[in-house]
Formats: sequence, structure tokens, C-alpha cells
Amino acid sequence: MLFSLSMFPIGVGDEIAHPVAEVVDEIEKAGLVHRVTAMDTQIEGRWEEVMPVIRRAQQRLLDEHPRVFFTLSVDEHTGVPPIRLQEAVDDIKQELAHEISR
Repeated sequence: MLFSLSMFPIGVGDEIAHPVAEVVDEIEKAGLVHRVTAMDTQIEGRWEEVMPVIRRAQQRLLDEHPRVFFTLSVDEHTGVPPIRLQEAVDDIKQELAHEISR
């Protein structure tokens, strides 16, 4: 399964790098395959292993902030290899027949 997570406190000003880093820290501590982008953190794993990590990250932010906003999208694609985070990007590159520009 692929997860797209964006989580941050509301009402703390424009700088959210520290709280977002705390979320990423929880994901890294769990040893989950992930990729951080400017808009979200993409995670690969099973529901049972990913959701408790997301809950811990949420609680970590709630311990310091009274309001936390997050969005979560999940792509459950049965019958495909479990390693899809990079393969999903590779599929797009193959369709384009070139590297994806940054």
C-alpha cells in the first residue's frame, strides 16, 4: 500500500519545518520506506504497520500544539509487488520515455 501523508499544526505561524520533521522522525524510527516531498510524505507499507506510526506522529504534534491538520490518501493495489514507491515513479518515466524533470 502507498500512503500520502501531510500533517502539521495550525495556528503556529508560517514555519512548520520543525513539526513536520517530528512527523518524519516517527516514520523513520519505525523503519518505514518513505519519501519526503515539499507537499507530503509518501510511505510504503501495510495498513497495520503504517497507521500506528501515523497515530504516534499525530499524538506527538498534539502534545505540543492544540490543533493538528492532516490529510491521508491511501492507494491499496492488490496483486502487485509490495515495493511500489519507486516503481510507481518508474512507470511514469517509462510512459514518458525520459527522466522526470525537477
